[in-house]
This record gives sequence, C-alpha cells and structure tokens, in this order.
Amino acid sequence: MSSPYKKLMASFPSDATLIPLFTGIACLLVLAIVYHVRPLLPADEVRYVGVAWNMWRQHQWIAPFINGHFYTQKPPLLFWLLNLGWALWGVGDLWPRLLPTLFGFGNLILVWQLAKSLWPQERHTQQLAPLLLLGMAYWTANMPILRFDIMLGFFALLAMFACVKIQTQGQNRWWVVYALALACGLLTKGPVILIFTLSPWLLIPIFFTQTTTFTRTRWYGFGTLALVFAAAVALLWVFLAVQHSSGDTVYQLLWRQTAGRMTQSFAHAHPVWWYIPALGLLFFPWVMWPPLWRRLKPCWAKDSEPQIRFCFYTLLLIFAIMSLISGKRLFYLFPLLPLYALLAARLLTPAEHRSVDHWPLTIFYCLAGFTFCLTQIKFIAFTRILATHSNAHLYLGVGLIAIGLSIWISTKRLASQTLLRMLVILSVATVLLFHGFATPSLVAHKYPQAKQTAALLARLQKQHRPFAVVGSYSDNYDFLGRLKKSPTVIQPSQQGSWLKQHPDGLLFTLLHYHFLKLPRVQKR
Repeated sequence: MSSPYKKLMASFPSDATLIPLFTGIACLLVLAIVYHVRPLLPADEVRYVGVAWNMWRQHQWIAPFINGHFYTQKPPLLFWLLNLGWALWGVGDLWPRLLPTLFGFGNLILVWQLAKSLWPQERHTQQLAPLLLLGMAYWTANMPILRFDIMLGFFALLAMFACVKIQTQGQNRWWVVYALALACGLLTKGPVILIFTLSPWLLIPIFFTQTTTFTRTRWYGFGTLALVFAAAVALLWVFLAVQHSSGDTVYQLLWRQTAGRMTQSFAHAHPVWWYIPALGLLFFPWVMWPPLWRRLKPCWAKDSEPQIRFCFYTLLLIFAIMSLISGKRLFYLFPLLPLYALLAARLLTPAEHRSVDHWPLTIFYCLAGFTFCLTQIKFIAFTRILATHSNAHLYLGVGLIAIGLSIWISTKRLASQTLLRMLVILSVATVLLFHGFATPSLVAHKYPQAKQTAALLARLQKQHRPFAVVGSYSDNYDFLGRLKKSPTVIQPSQQGSWLKQHPDGLLFTLLHYHFLKLPRVQKR
C-alpha cells in the first residue's frame, strides 16, 4: 500500500474539525441513494406522512388525525416538524427523508460531544465514538427512514449529555436542557423516553461518587422537577388534543398506548428473549471485531474507569427494561446504540489488533457475497424478475466479496487506529450497496402500482366520482396522491349496499403490505 494512501487514511478524519464534515457527508450519501432508489414505503412511512398531510390540508395543528379519526398511536412532534418543513420549503417527499437524517446526524454530533465530556483527555476515544456509531450498518441503513426512534435517540442523548454536563460542571442551566429533552421525547414517542433518560440520571450519582458536584438530594430533586415540567408539557398537549377528539382519547393515549403496549402489546408482541438473537444484526460489524471482545473486562471490574462502568450498566439496565416490554421491534433499540458506540470507543483505546482479527468479518462478507451470487444464478435459471434489476443480486454479491477482501488486505497493512476508520468506511459502503442494489428489486414487487393507484385516486376525486376502500385504510395514499380528503372506508358486508347507492363507483380492496388493488368497474 502506497505511503500517500497510508498518510491520507491516518489523517482522515483525525482532526476533530473534520468529524462533523465526514459524518455529514456519509449521512447525505445514504440519504441520496435512498431518495433515488425508492419512494416512501408502507406501512409506517406513508402512514406518518399521511397523518402530517391531514394536519396540513385541514389546518389542524393540535391533534393528528388519520382517516378522519384522532391518531392516538403517536404524539405530534414528528408531524409538527414535517409541517414546519413543508411551510418553509413547500410540500414534497424530500423533507420526510431529510428530517430523520438530520436527527441521525445530530446523534453523531452528540455522541462526539459526550465522548469529549466523559473522557476529555482521550482524543482517540472522542474521534472514534461517532465513527463507530456511523459504522453500525443497521443503524445507518435505517437512518433516512421516517420513524420515531432515531429522533427519540437524539433527545435521549441530549438528556444524557445534559446529565454529564451537570455532573462535571455543576451548572444548573443544564437542568433546563434536561427538562426540554424529556418534554420533546414525551412529545415524540410518549413515556418510553423515560426508560432512556431516567436510567442515566439514576446511575450517575452511583458511579461518579468522587467527581460529582451535586449531593444526591439536590441531584434527584432537580431531576424530579425536570420530570414534572416535561410531564406538564405532555399533559397540556393531551388536554388540548382532547378538545378536538372523541371521549376515549384519554384512555387511548394514556393507557392503551403505554401500559397496553408494555404488558400485552396489541402489535409486535414478542417474548422476553426476542432481542437477544437480534443483537448481532444491531451491533454489526463491531460484534464481529475480536479486539472488542478481548477488552470487555473493564466493563464490570471495580477498579476500572467509572465512565466505562456507567456506560455498560446503563446499557444493561435499558436493555433489560426494553426486553420486559411486550411490544418489540429491532429499531426500538436504536437509542441504545450511541451508548454502545461510546463504550466500544473507550474499550478500543488504545487501538490494537492481531493479524487474524479480520477473519470473522472477512469470512462473513465473502460467504454473504457468494450467497447473493448463487441466488442470482438461481433467479436467472429458474425465475423471471424485472429486467431493470436482473443483475442486482450479482452486483451486490461481488461488492460484498470485494469488501471482505478489502478488510483482509487492510488488516495486514494498516495500523490499528487507521484500520478502524477503514472498517467504518467499508461498513458505510455496505449500506450503500444494499440500498443501491437490493432495495430497488425489493420495492419492485413489494410496492406495486403505488403511484399509479395514488394518481387514480386523485383523478377520481377531482372528477367527483365516488370510490371506497373495503376493509381498513391507514391514509397510505392521501399524501402520495395529495388527496383533498380521505377515501370512504366500508366493511365487506357493505359492498352491495354501497354499490347500489353509487352505481358508477369503484371499490378498492386491500392487498399485502397495505397496498390497494386497482379495481375494475363493478356493476350492480
């Protein structure tokens, strides 16, 4: 490997001023690929944008609605921010992609600042923490997807950052930041923010007994006041929202969507152990990096740094609580990943590796690449797929094999600190490969006729021709078609009577993944 290349890799992004630039460019690259290869997808993305579109077209800014009913599943902050962006730059589908990406970038910056606060003398740890978070392929791949969890992670990190600042500087003004982070978290996804924010607040006085600037009474007293303020803000919104909705809104918001999801979830219920086998995907690729496993002992050793034990036990506490909650999806754990990045960055300082450490990742990438290549051959031989994506699996497989070989070569020739940066770059390249080659072929058969259907609905509405959806409908086409009002929803038993009342009407039936089947004109 040439000397200029080694110098380039050793210096980028070693300068602290380049950390925001490097991570920002990586975020924009992922966003650009996602925006180019796929539209907004059901069920989550189009539903959330549809709720925001309902607020926009009805000029109803307090209570979110879906299909004419109060949307009780989520608080309004995400929908407010979507409408704010549309008010500034016009209605479009770029802002719903850019918004979560901005919060993802905010996560990276906060991790960087948290590392500086926890380890002010460890420059390598400070620089490595945001890079390790960016290198987590599942987190980075999901960053441009319109969900609540990256946003929730930002406010959880902001609250933790405020706690660390209070612990190190003793300035009361950071309690205001902590209270605002709690309030924004409650307005983002409800009480689940308390799991991610109260855990570090409770544990800091336990692990930082030698350096804390607050007595425990004062610490917990100010924290309780911040919690009361955040709860008051959330309850004020609930009070205002109830004025625009039906009588069971309070029950839906304060009980069914909180206690109901925690004890016996009506959606995504899984057993307690469900998260454990999924941790490999969540923490990939660092879970397959042997130097990290060899350095785990300081996490529980009594004589280790309090910062390490604080991150480790906070991570364990939050994971245990999340495992006890009935409703589970892997991206619910996204607010945990910055803590993991902080812990891993400190454990990998100083950086060192052995010549055989590359084998887990090299073997994994090469096997995955060969699998995709073989799958592509099978597709060509036995199935018919869209011609525009017929080589997608082959390109993806070759790309993964190339990444595996790059890891092998880099481990042999690069210094440990430089090698970690190379692994981050290759992990981001993995995300770009999957979004560039795998996503289009998935969308091709899981997103059938979406724009065509949305355009048809808009045309029917413009022509004042009656149409209805049979079964359930979650505003999946309201935004895509810029509909002036949501379609009528009827039950299967009502089809005959509805057609008698609307002889020239069209009925749409629901297919998989919340798509609507293009109808034929149905006669009486």
